[in-house]
Amino acid sequence: MFDEMFWVSVAFLVFVIAAWRPAVSAIRGVLLSHSTDITHDLRESERMHKEALERLAALTKEMEAMLLQAESIIDNAKEDANALLTEAGKEAERISNKRSEIAMQRIAQYEESLLNQIRNDIINMSVAAVEQKLGEGLEKSIQLKLMEDDLDDIKKVIN
Repeated sequence: MFDEMFWVSVAFLVFVIAAWRPAVSAIRGVLLSHSTDITHDLRESERMHKEALERLAALTKEMEAMLLQAESIIDNAKEDANALLTEAGKEAERISNKRSEIAMQRIAQYEESLLNQIRNDIINMSVAAVEQKLGEGLEKSIQLKLMEDDLDDIKKVIN
């Protein structure tokens, strides 16, 4: 009635039915475990992504603060450079004025020295002229009068 093929088929069917439940449970367990791992990994990656965004925001804010500080430093450096340039200009002008003043003083001293030299030359020439006149044999009273006049003229030139 039933041949061997039938019994092999029935045995195979019984085996499949008997193995089906544990195999399905095992496959479900593996898939559930894999799904849990994937869910955990997704949550972990979302947490890491959120941390990365927070860190990026913090670093961006820090970079903006540093840029503002750098701009402030540059502005201060420009102000300091302008102040130094202005001060250097004032110092150069002061030195130039001082040198001009010294040069004017030297010129005035040289002029005074030349005037004194000219006065001395005039005095010497006047004295020589008086001596020459005296030597020509003028009377003593006239010679004295000429000397007094010449001395008065010399005093006027000196003063």
